[in-house]
Amino acid sequence: MKKWARISLFLQLLPISLWGQNPHALYTAGNKEILDIIAQLPARAPQILDIPCISPVQQPNFDRLRISSGYGLRIHPITQKIHRHSGIDIPPSGNDTIYATANGILDTVAYNDLIGLHIKIRHKYGFKTTYGHLKRTFIRTPHQKIHIGDPIGIMGTSGRSTGKHLHYTVQRNGQTLSPLPYCYLFINTRGP
Repeated sequence: MKKWARISLFLQLLPISLWGQNPHALYTAGNKEILDIIAQLPARAPQILDIPCISPVQQPNFDRLRISSGYGLRIHPITQKIHRHSGIDIPPSGNDTIYATANGILDTVAYNDLIGLHIKIRHKYGFKTTYGHLKRTFIRTPHQKIHIGDPIGIMGTSGRSTGKHLHYTVQRNGQTLSPLPYCYLFINTRGP
């Protein structure tokens, strides 16, 4: 992919605001960890591209990223029991391609009964992202360099799933975090 095409795609992946609210809605006490990370980086630094900072899917309306199941406690759609959901589920919206949300190194491409075919990417500053329930992956080489906005797979229904969607998780130093704020992080660090 030519560099200008990659940059164009990257800009298309960037959401405009969070849930139709002011883009500065992320700057709350509940997102103190994100603010701490941003404070450690020089203003508008390219290092922001090394941590999850964009949506893993293209959406027709970036004012609202469609989520079919949020982060945290939920009633599992298959077992009907209360279960801690370690990520967010994003349903299809026309384009089933999944994109890397930050620069990193491919950790694993594997299959398990829970999240099916999945990709794990290691990023700087202790971050790791997981993309689950995939139909197909475009990357397989261990330790392969991944660039933000690279297409990495196709959304599917592998594993324990009730329908086509992406299960997306963000971890930092082994602890799961709510991925949704990270889908909008780049926009919120660009400044006025």
